[in-house]
Amino acid sequence: LSAVFKKPINNMWIDKHGYLLTAVSVERTASNIDKSLVDVFNNGIFINRCVFSFIEVDDFFNQANQVYFVNNMIYVINMQSANLKVYEYDLSNMKS
Repeated sequence: LSAVFKKPINNMWIDKHGYLLTAVSVERTASNIDKSLVDVFNNGIFINRCVFSFIEVDDFFNQANQVYFVNNMIYVINMQSANLKVYEYDLSNMKS
């Protein structure tokens, strides 16, 4: 008997608006195999699921890929390729 477990949350961040962003682990299908899915919460209430297509998908912890939210910017650091990508984002139109 062998069991395979997948953790439900891969990473968590709090952004400048106080939103809790969670990188979720989902059943991978042909339609979402390359999508990085992020659930957004405000005051403990689920607001929406977003697709951050610019973040490399990794349903398991990978120390080579680091993501940081600073002000209205997302910094994605890939340690293996030694590159930094910076993205601007806006979640201010999300409603609780």
